[in-house]
Amino acid sequence: MRRMLIVILVSTAAFACEGPTYPLSNRCGAPGISVYADPTYDFLFKGPISSGEINSVVEWNAKKIWLMSNVKLNTANGEKSFKNYVVVSDGNDVDIKYTLPDPDDTHFYTINQGIASDEKIELIVSLWRDTGKGRGGAVHEADFIYVLSTDEWKATRVRVIDAPVDVVFGSALMLDESYYYIYATRNAFWNKDALIARVSGSFLNAWEFYDGYNWVSNADTMRPVISGVTDFFSVFKEGDSYYAVSYGALFSQEIQLLRAYLPYEGWAVKKILYCSSPVDHVIDANGIVLDHSGSTLNCSYNRIDQSLENFSNNSPGFIDINNWNY
Repeated sequence: MRRMLIVILVSTAAFACEGPTYPLSNRCGAPGISVYADPTYDFLFKGPISSGEINSVVEWNAKKIWLMSNVKLNTANGEKSFKNYVVVSDGNDVDIKYTLPDPDDTHFYTINQGIASDEKIELIVSLWRDTGKGRGGAVHEADFIYVLSTDEWKATRVRVIDAPVDVVFGSALMLDESYYYIYATRNAFWNKDALIARVSGSFLNAWEFYDGYNWVSNADTMRPVISGVTDFFSVFKEGDSYYAVSYGALFSQEIQLLRAYLPYEGWAVKKILYCSSPVDHVIDANGIVLDHSGSTLNCSYNRIDQSLENFSNNSPGFIDINNWNY
């Protein structure tokens, strides 16, 4: 199974919505929470892109860079699968800028997280081996730091991230004061445990890893800081608390809210925000926060094939979760 990866640059100016918002059933969300479908970003899948999955979003010069995988594009000769593109969007117009090809027929990349400055975008890229057993059977081999220039749109692999091969970096990313906190995942049967590293200023600087007590230079000593997350989730700070938003264990349809007073310890589930109701052998996964303002979280979630053997022909869902912090 070959996974596709796409990066999209989008202006954050107001977009014309494809349709009105409407309330969604929330069968097990906490009392007082209301959830609405939000069409603001539907335009991403109304042009050359027909389907795909959103891994994360990077803010850059009043624009958004969307990091996506398993993408299908509409072409003059019909719908085709492509991979590893950078697409620039101005308003609702999409322009492809760059592609990062897979290294060979048995391996593929995913771009997980990024940070941006005026001249460059630093990316965390994972290398996977395709075993022929679908997305659930892919084997993680390494994580790299890439630097993508924003003038010529060329990327360079800078270095490997020295860490155990079963740890995948870039599940979530948060800037807090002078540090970027980079969350990773490790499989734990039906759950995924989250681990954490940090770096000051740039991915190219020296990384530190949390061993459950201290920040150290050896990634082999990392210990889990959160249990029960998915491949991609979100972490942000509000007031004196840190919040994580993630679907739960594999095949869980619950988007949960966790809270801690430090980004690297003390995480506990605070409430269930939303319980989706997928249909037609499609499950919802990898919910991330796109924007948070006051009492509303604007989120996306991916719709993937339940068998995990094929990538989905669906576009992500976009929702507003109201009263999340009540």
